[in-house]
Amino acid sequence: MVDGVACLCPYVENEPQSEDGFAAWDIICSGFTQMRVGGMGGVIGLDMPALLELARLRGYDAEILAQLLPDCEKGLLAALAEKGAEDGGE
Repeated sequence: MVDGVACLCPYVENEPQSEDGFAAWDIICSGFTQMRVGGMGGVIGLDMPALLELARLRGYDAEILAQLLPDCEKGLLAALAEKGAEDGGE
């Protein structure tokens, strides 16, 4: 929703609302290969130390991202679980 009006574009509706939010999104997108994988290849989380090091190297405030990235991780895992359920997985 943008200015009280529903959007059709999820990129607009879910875009970061702050510089710190943009930093978190940038790190998630740039470090998409930095995931912790469990048995059978399932994603069980993000490799936080690697992502925080990437953030530090890019000049972002790693302390703030250490607070934001766990929420990103929860959203990612929820989306993967939903996608798996839609595909007939568990």
